[in-house]
Amino acid sequence: VYFSLFIVLLLTISTVFLYQRTNATMTKQASEYAEQVVDQVALNVKSYFNYMEDISNMSTGYKYGEDKYLSSALDSIKEVRQDIDSIYIFDEKMNLVYPEDDSIKLRENYDFKKEQWYKKAIEFRGESVISPTNVQRFVLDNNNWVVSMSKFLEFEELYGSRLLLIQMNYKVINDICSNIDL
Repeated sequence: VYFSLFIVLLLTISTVFLYQRTNATMTKQASEYAEQVVDQVALNVKSYFNYMEDISNMSTGYKYGEDKYLSSALDSIKEVRQDIDSIYIFDEKMNLVYPEDDSIKLRENYDFKKEQWYKKAIEFRGESVISPTNVQRFVLDNNNWVVSMSKFLEFEELYGSRLLLIQMNYKVINDICSNIDL
């Protein structure tokens, strides 16, 4: 009887020890895997936004009055990049400068100053800034969910300034976060 109790005690202790060790190993592996997934998502999103920032930086290379060259370059980018919902350039009075498309109708008397992308562009003048997911409300008949990158462009004093707004499809950002290969 004592021998049987000894064997049961030994098996119980062994089982508890192995369970704790296995549990700790599995928890550590799951934590490391989750960290790898988060790092990969962050890397993919950062890479994507860096590319978008390169597009916004391209616009600073143009001087005021070279709008037709900038328009041509932005048209080409929009044609090739399906992930960009829209690109807009506004003057200092928030009149639409680009695109020069009569089919785009802005809401009359729209208060751009309440938009996060506008506030951030003004606050961080000259830097590309990302704004969280939002609905494009300033364009009539367009309620797309987008992630916005905006940049306040300053030219020589005589020529005023411009605000560049790149609206990226929200779905693309979601896809970037979903399609992770480890």
